[in-house]
Amino acid sequence: RSILILSILFGFYFTNSLLSFLLDKSINTIFIAILITLIMELAIRSYLLSSFSKFSIFIMSINNFRIGSTYALILEAFKLGS
Repeated sequence: RSILILSILFGFYFTNSLLSFLLDKSINTIFIAILITLIMELAIRSYLLSSFSKFSIFIMSINNFRIGSTYALILEAFKLGS
């Protein structure tokens, strides 16, 4: 259970720090948000199409990382008001 909770928190921390770092740069952040969303969708597809057991700890931790990352992305969008 602790690995799964840590993967959620690490996904949140990684995406939050990545977004806050990239917002300071003069990079178009819309493309970065699209890229992060695309990576999350690929993680979902790999989870659904995996030949491993659906309850494998590695697959579940990737899925929890994705959930934490999605939460950070949504929270940042609410903070920015967009």
